[in-house]
Amino acid sequence: MSSPSRSAGAIDASSVTTAPWRAAGARVGDFRAPWVVPALGAFALVVFVAVLYLTSYKNFYYDEWDFVTAYRPLQSTSILLPHNEHWSTIPILIWKLLFVLFGLRTHLPYEAVALATHIAAVAMLFVFIRRHSGDLPALAAALTLLLLGTGATDIVWAFQSAWTLSIAFGLLAMLLADGAPPTLRLGRIAAISGALLGAIMSSGIGLGFLAAVTLPLLIDRQRRRYWLAVAGPIAIYLVWFVFYGAGIRGTPGALCPTCPTAFGSDVGSIGPGYVTDVLAYVASGLEASAAGVIGQTGVIGVAVLVVVSALLAWHWYLQQRVQSWELGLVAGLVAQFTLIGLVRVRFGQGGAVDSHYVYVGVVYLLPLVANALKHLPWRGAWRPLIAGGFALALLANAILLAQQAISQTLLMQTQNAELRTLELFRGAPDMAMNRELDDQIVPQLTAATYFAAVDELGSPIPASTPPSLEALPAATVDHEMVVLFGDAIKVTYDSSDSTLGLVCRTVGSSAGSILDLQVPDGGSVLLRATTSGVADLSLGFLNPPPADPLKQATLPAGVDTRIQMPITGRNLLWRLRVTASSVGDLRVCTSNYLRIQTGAAVLSAEAAGGALDPVWVSVEDIGASGGLAAELPAGTATKSFMNDIFGTLVISKPAIYDVWFRVRVTHPGGTQPEMILGLWDYTAWRWVGSTTFAANSTGSGYAWVKAATGVTPVAGHRVVFIAEFANHSAPLSTDWYIDEAVIVPNGASPPSQ
Repeated sequence: MSSPSRSAGAIDASSVTTAPWRAAGARVGDFRAPWVVPALGAFALVVFVAVLYLTSYKNFYYDEWDFVTAYRPLQSTSILLPHNEHWSTIPILIWKLLFVLFGLRTHLPYEAVALATHIAAVAMLFVFIRRHSGDLPALAAALTLLLLGTGATDIVWAFQSAWTLSIAFGLLAMLLADGAPPTLRLGRIAAISGALLGAIMSSGIGLGFLAAVTLPLLIDRQRRRYWLAVAGPIAIYLVWFVFYGAGIRGTPGALCPTCPTAFGSDVGSIGPGYVTDVLAYVASGLEASAAGVIGQTGVIGVAVLVVVSALLAWHWYLQQRVQSWELGLVAGLVAQFTLIGLVRVRFGQGGAVDSHYVYVGVVYLLPLVANALKHLPWRGAWRPLIAGGFALALLANAILLAQQAISQTLLMQTQNAELRTLELFRGAPDMAMNRELDDQIVPQLTAATYFAAVDELGSPIPASTPPSLEALPAATVDHEMVVLFGDAIKVTYDSSDSTLGLVCRTVGSSAGSILDLQVPDGGSVLLRATTSGVADLSLGFLNPPPADPLKQATLPAGVDTRIQMPITGRNLLWRLRVTASSVGDLRVCTSNYLRIQTGAAVLSAEAAGGALDPVWVSVEDIGASGGLAAELPAGTATKSFMNDIFGTLVISKPAIYDVWFRVRVTHPGGTQPEMILGLWDYTAWRWVGSTTFAANSTGSGYAWVKAATGVTPVAGHRVVFIAEFANHSAPLSTDWYIDEAVIVPNGASPPSQ
């Protein structure tokens, strides 16, 4: 039997189901395909493995150390305490379980859990959007969130699993409450309440979803009887807030032990200016979230938010109404950024565009945008146009995600070097046990809290030996050594101190002097001045001491001032710099290496510790001030610049200076200019002053050469010394050795040795 005829404009319903891309007039929302779920699953698996691999270098970081120091299995800290104003009971319980299973020896399981909660949020978002907007919008939105580089903090930082947990629970609550039947079902009420409780007990991000679920239930008459589903979580949260969230000082994550909560700080400051600031904060957050959807940041957010608003207005005009779940998402989005603004605006408007807030805003925006875009045609030129635009946005987000995943490599190297230094010197008599290890990277940790944690859960870093410190960043090791032992430098006074066994030398210090000494662990230096004055003390270990003084010592006239070095219990040499004021003749007695500079040097730095380009090497040199020099060997030829960059200083006051370098060459006869020595403005990226030298400008023994005279660095700019070989026409005629460089007041002499 022949098939019945169809009119030219008719569309076969089966063709829309099996092959919608062939159906004339098909829309984006009409697309149906059975492969979207396995495709999303495959993408999620790839992202999980890739991000876990890219972040495998990570150690515990910042807020994570709060959990390590407060919520270990053997500790009884209440799991109801807020963390930085967030109710965090569920994340605390998860981390406690991870502590039991894995300890601190590897960070990978913690990141894996964070990725799992992120993927759970992606899955909930996919199901929610698929229900309202179809397969294609749901897949596109889910992939956007999966690879959301603009919100990467919540993906690549294990601690943020608290937020993605809140989002996954919140989206689950929206799914359960969506389309609730008119017949009251206690099981469904319990499920919605449980999901909302999970959201608010994971972090404050759950409060936005509480608003997103509550509003639709209130405005939809058929579902109004389900208000019991939100009444319970609201009541429970209020009880928790009164007893825990509003007024407990110094809870884990607080800025300091006595700091009030954000609520306590802000409640007394509410006024017109505060309200205006919060509104501006909300606007900034919405703009950043809108731009984040397409993988963009910055000022473009305003334009994107306008486009998104117009798109939603067009969509609501087409459907002649705003659905209750859409109103709920808008309410949740605004409520969430308002709450964030209320407690974070005191830190400035810039926080509103932070990556971890963008992730939250995008979660609310994606269902709204996807539901509006479902009206677009999915035929002809529209198909490649939409697919191409989406691919570009997804690529932009994916690139940002990969960049953010590896962005903390140097930071982790720094933190690990600090922890390895700490562990190596464990048990040292003079170690400061209760001082912050690093107020920027790990303000939560002291030696005491760290050792307690690793004793219970194992160490997250490899064991160290004294030689292994030399493979770590020297500046980081020195910084940590000063943190741990700097306060242990002791200054005492005694007119009859014995100099037996010490080497003494008298220095004329009428113009001030700089003394560089190497002092054994626990050893001391005796100073006696003929005129009263003061001396700044700086401490180093692997590197020369920094320019900033650690403490100041008074030098009474005619009295022995003993400077006692910290005791680590190991055979090491401290590097001590004493910068004395005008104190007449200064007698210096020490048992070891002594190098004396006279004159008021503003900054000195050793070239061997700089950033050496290829061919430059750090070599042992008995004539060098610190025993090492930077060498550029004869025969070096290059078509590009080859630098040794060393020394850093921020000069706070403009003044006129001279710049000197201490150098030598193997054969001083050459007349070809080949080495540029000078001071570089690292901020403005230009020379402050420099001179090009030939080999005959110096000698085979170290001598000071003036590289710049009468120069005035810009106030506040960072400056560095540079020794640069840039002779493109001929190879280097001799070996050059650069020892150190100094900045002195204009007209002053370089240091005498």
